[in-house]
Amino acid sequence: MIRFALAAALALAGGPAAAVVADYEVFAAGTDTLLGTFRADDAAPGPLLSASFGAGGLGAFDVLGTGALTPAWDPATGYVTGLPAGSGFGAVFNSAVFDVDVIGEGLRTCEPGACAFSLTDASDPGLPGEWYVDYLPPDGVAGAVATGFYEVRLAPVPVPAAGLVLLGALGALGALRGRRRRIA
Repeated sequence: MIRFALAAALALAGGPAAAVVADYEVFAAGTDTLLGTFRADDAAPGPLLSASFGAGGLGAFDVLGTGALTPAWDPATGYVTGLPAGSGFGAVFNSAVFDVDVIGEGLRTCEPGACAFSLTDASDPGLPGEWYVDYLPPDGVAGAVATGFYEVRLAPVPVPAAGLVLLGALGALGALRGRRRRIA
């Protein structure tokens, strides 16, 4: 609410209208199992600004896909899909080497960029979106590693330590002022 009021005040004052950026957490649907996080514009559909997914220990996915695989957030629907928002799969690729157990194929080494954490919308609006981890080697047979459903939640915003100190100082000043009034 405060973010929107600030953006409106800047617009009325003739200042530049800045995008409202927010951090989001992606959970396995119906659980508190964190799959990853992303940062995106909170007011309009568009590409993710950054992302980091761990997918239950399967590896680190932090390289945003490009082209049709660019992951895009649509705050109106609550889904991450491909770009433009609402089309196909949005993918986040791995940046480090790790081993994965490819379904029906066995253990494989996932070189950087050879595995993708992909997200798409649900077949029916209101249902959780779908996520996939796929093994996509440049010269081999692709395979599925894991799949599930996801839901997106706005990440909590921590109060910085400086803010707590300021609140404490304001409280102390208020107490001193009240004490002076009682003495006078």
